[in-house]
Amino acid sequence: MSPMRIAFVSSEVAPWSKTGGLGDVSGDLPRALREDDGLDVVVFTPLYRSAAEQVRRRGCALERATPDFTLRGQPARFLRLTGGDHPATVFLDAPHLFDRAGVYGPASTQAYTDTGKGAFGDNLERFGGFCEAVLEHAPGIVGGPLDVVHAHDWQAALLPGLLAGRAQRPATVLTIHNLAYQGAFPASDIGGRPAPDGYLRHGHLNLLAGAIRTADRVTTVSPHYAVEVTTPEFGCGLDALLRERGVVGVLNGIDVDAWDPSRDPALPAPFSADDPAPRATGRRQLLAEFGLPDEPGTLLLGMVSRLAGQKGPELVADLVPRLGSLRARLVVLGSGDKAIEARFAELATRFRHRVGVRLDFDVDLARRIYGGVDAVLIPSRFEPCGLVQMMAMRYGAVPVASAVGGLVDTVQDPGDAGLAAGEGTGFLLRSVSSEALAEAVARAATLSRDQPAGWRRLQSAGMTADWSWAASARAWADLYREVCRS
Repeated sequence: MSPMRIAFVSSEVAPWSKTGGLGDVSGDLPRALREDDGLDVVVFTPLYRSAAEQVRRRGCALERATPDFTLRGQPARFLRLTGGDHPATVFLDAPHLFDRAGVYGPASTQAYTDTGKGAFGDNLERFGGFCEAVLEHAPGIVGGPLDVVHAHDWQAALLPGLLAGRAQRPATVLTIHNLAYQGAFPASDIGGRPAPDGYLRHGHLNLLAGAIRTADRVTTVSPHYAVEVTTPEFGCGLDALLRERGVVGVLNGIDVDAWDPSRDPALPAPFSADDPAPRATGRRQLLAEFGLPDEPGTLLLGMVSRLAGQKGPELVADLVPRLGSLRARLVVLGSGDKAIEARFAELATRFRHRVGVRLDFDVDLARRIYGGVDAVLIPSRFEPCGLVQMMAMRYGAVPVASAVGGLVDTVQDPGDAGLAAGEGTGFLLRSVSSEALAEAVARAATLSRDQPAGWRRLQSAGMTADWSWAASARAWADLYREVCRS
């Protein structure tokens, strides 16, 4: 029996393009799915200017997968990635749509957005054209009719609707990575083309809502978030529709080979769960890098995050004046909302012996933070899955996290006695509030100071947990087969 042909369609695929977790997932999951001989997965993604630069930088090449064709009145083509050990990947080369500085908006406002501030004004044309080109050319590229089209988020959400009316069509799977971004556009932006059935909502085009209505399966990136999105609190106005359709949650993973503290060149000293002692070197150097004193007995906290309301950075800012009484210090790496950036810059000046701030994003510095801090703060208001907590735990940093979304699925908090016994992996907030964050940090500070052996057991539990893609890949393979049978 020939393998199932899967078109995996995403607007971001790391390492070629990434503005957030979507890029990580779309880079890692197809790699994990290669282990299943019954699946033939081909990734389709746009060739942004930055993606073309990454291809060159990594010593790979692109070869023609199709002749030139016309897309939105201009020439376009698909190019196949060659060189390197990468999943089968095909880029849509449409310079009039994607050869620009930025993915969803100008590079200076590289936000994951649809019509929000900083977005390109033609995003519907860009990603609508991408979807249409994939449907027309994917069968020829993969060598036969598709069995499954797996569409990710609003940028690929036209695919289920465009396929819905066809007599012979592949099964369609929609994955929602963040329900807050729905691909909402004025109906007039369709440009004279009729919207697929089900894609108009309250007189406007809503790509994600349309895909929820028309896809054969609707999924999201953690079991707990799959439940949350069916509630008014987390459903972003689509909870009733999601309750009607049903949602399957499959937990994301991380590439444990890429996130391995025993062989990470970004770390000043490699370490492992079996030999954690060199981690102390990373802590000392991290404090020096941020200009903070190395005072014994203090809890070193870290935050690596977009500075956006979803992530709760203002709760971390509220914590800063309490760091002295908590005997804690804090390092922050992130960028985003300018008002939040300004607040952290002011705090770093006012509490310069307690707080170090880098308003940027630096992958190697993020790794050094995970490998040097005692605990990482993740006070998200909502979190579809989250990867930071898995990366941090892999590097020995204990998460202090909100009890939402995928954080609930990955951070186990059985209470202080259970944590000290190595029966859990982190501290969960009782609510998403400044007070709850301070209470959780106080618990962490007390455990690390009064029960150092218990703290080491807690660290080891996170470092040795299985955060790989293996279980998730098996679940996805089963889902593909099930949706084709139904």
